[in-house]
Amino acid sequence: MKVLITGNLGYVGPLVVEHLSTAGQIKSIIGLDAGWFADACIHDAVPTDLRVQQRFGDIRQTSGEDLREIDSIIHLAAVSNDPMGRRFEQSTRAINGRETVAFASRAKAAGVSRFVFASSCSLYGAAGNRMRIEADPLDPLTPYAQGKADAELGLRELADPDFQVVSLRFATACGWSPRFRSDLVLNDFVLTAWQTGRIKVLSDGSPWRPLIHVSDMGRAMTWAVVWPMHQSSPWAVFNVGRPDMNVQIADLAHHVARCLGDTEVDINTDAAPDQRSYSVDFTEFSRHAPADLLKLNLDAAVRDVAENVAHHLPKDGNSTLIETVRLNSLERLVADGILNQALERVPV
Repeated sequence: MKVLITGNLGYVGPLVVEHLSTAGQIKSIIGLDAGWFADACIHDAVPTDLRVQQRFGDIRQTSGEDLREIDSIIHLAAVSNDPMGRRFEQSTRAINGRETVAFASRAKAAGVSRFVFASSCSLYGAAGNRMRIEADPLDPLTPYAQGKADAELGLRELADPDFQVVSLRFATACGWSPRFRSDLVLNDFVLTAWQTGRIKVLSDGSPWRPLIHVSDMGRAMTWAVVWPMHQSSPWAVFNVGRPDMNVQIADLAHHVARCLGDTEVDINTDAAPDQRSYSVDFTEFSRHAPADLLKLNLDAAVRDVAENVAHHLPKDGNSTLIETVRLNSLERLVADGILNQALERVPV
């Protein structure tokens, strides 16, 4: 099986490759990446992953011919958080939504048989305390989530017995990656606690978030590529995460503080509640995936980030830390004239 991963040079991609490379059915791994964050690697030199045949390109300019002889696609490429979505609203919704569907349509025409889509539990929006299941109505509140919702709608219409689509609505990512991001809630709490001995929660701490370790995301996507999906059901959608990692933000901050020790927690109790609040039911995923597929709990995620930031990152605010916030990298590319406001590469 030949698998193409879009956005493989982002935060999640290295962990997907790690797990794909151990799956016996997968004989070839191809990466397709626009290169926005290709240099945003924590280590001194950006490594060459010899397990990947690397291509550089924008999914918006990728042709059907580029996708011939690909069996399956894992689609990670996206404008990947809410701050970037607010700054580049139209581009975010387009790339995450209609451009994803257009890319999938070209893949289908080229003979790709399975499309695994990295979706998000943020589609549930202001869901409150009730555990959300896949059949519940969606309430995406941000351009990032709205684009993902648009993509799911279009991908479902494309699905047929010759083009199976698996949409994985992931919990909020956390954990260490060679392309670490500090603009994710657990990662941010651990990093700032290590730097300052303090965790500042800007909201009132009441919102719910499900979490998932980035390595478990890699395991889930590898499973979704090889899962023997029934031909009569070419569309599947799953909430993906661990039941024990549905947490409220305030509780998460205190949990991180307890794990690390010598850390104060400062919660802005006067702040308005963040409307993005959702706890999620993962029963449907657990009915189909192996019981031990998702291996890393909250304590493991905190330890993983803490050990690695202490080893790899400086405590001061130099450029290494700046690059771990993806909005900083994207704004620099635009300011330097490398990307335009549509987040397309400017011809040299």
